[in-house]
Amino acid sequence: MYADALRVIGGAPWLGQGGDTWRSVYRSVQSSPYTGSEVHSGYLDLLMDLGLAGVLVLLAWIIPALRSAFQSRCRLLPSVLLLLLHSLIDFDLSYGLVWLLLIWLFRWAKAEAAAADGKVPLSLPAKLAPPSEPLFRRWLVLLAYCRSIRFFRVLLPGTAALALLCAAVLCLGQAESLRRERLALAVEAQYPQEAEKLLRQASTLAPARHRLYLALAARSDAEEAAVWLQRGLSYERARPELELALGKLLAEREDLAALEHLRRATELNRYSNMTWVTAMSEASRLAAMKMADREAERELQQQAAWQTLAAGAEFYARYTELTAGGPWRRNDLNFGGEETVIRLGEQLRRMRESLPALRMNPVSESSCQPDPY
Repeated sequence: MYADALRVIGGAPWLGQGGDTWRSVYRSVQSSPYTGSEVHSGYLDLLMDLGLAGVLVLLAWIIPALRSAFQSRCRLLPSVLLLLLHSLIDFDLSYGLVWLLLIWLFRWAKAEAAAADGKVPLSLPAKLAPPSEPLFRRWLVLLAYCRSIRFFRVLLPGTAALALLCAAVLCLGQAESLRRERLALAVEAQYPQEAEKLLRQASTLAPARHRLYLALAARSDAEEAAVWLQRGLSYERARPELELALGKLLAEREDLAALEHLRRATELNRYSNMTWVTAMSEASRLAAMKMADREAERELQQQAAWQTLAAGAEFYARYTELTAGGPWRRNDLNFGGEETVIRLGEQLRRMRESLPALRMNPVSESSCQPDPY
């Protein structure tokens, strides 16, 4: 897991890739079939989300605070160290409560250090500290001096209040979206139109939630469902559920663009048996429909069928390559040895062998239907 996380960090080492990076991409980068939507290391998680720049800002706050607590022999120092060290191997830093606890512990340690030295807390100075003061204390004095300026006394609290207000509005939108989604699922059996209306409202309040687009696509006709799924992908490009649903929808419409979405779904969720079964099943069904299409020209028909069967063969080869990497120390997903995938691979091979006969013999619908499984 840590090796996979380091590869993700290497993709954007300086500024990171944004919040919840690991949860969004781990299924597409994992090197074995483990389950873990948390990377179990708070610092690796910060590097993926914020990059080196964000981690350096964090260290600029933590290191001086630890130094102050160590120099004053603060009794809270073991508690702070234990929390920071445990974050190396767990996702403590994913919780806002832990950050509040760290801020409280550091502030308490600073107050204890001041009381032990018999000093009063730092007050607003009339001039900057002399050069003999330690560097970190001179920075504190400089900050206190800036706070004494009226401009900063208005700007900083105003900026903080605005940021808190924006965060509160976003959180309220997410909460209201969840409420409307649950209400839609509760009333769907009796009031399907009202449920769809609630889901639309929920997607407006929180547009980056893929479950809403999957639910709306399931309640819409083919054309509108494709629009919903594409809109979901515009917000979450690395969501395999959306790619798989769009691939199935396009395969039903005999659109060869389905192959790209099915391929993308297998790349984003490589150790899911269900994803491979669905991708190969849809490729087999699409190939059968292309082979049985009497309205298309024979050359175009064979070209489309060959393209579909080649994609299905590629899916099976990739699945075989992944299963050859086992056995793994951990196989939380029970990946590999899926009999349905093996049968579909054999079925695609037989269909590909029978395709040249189409040039001389008329297409028989019964011979082109996939074998039941």
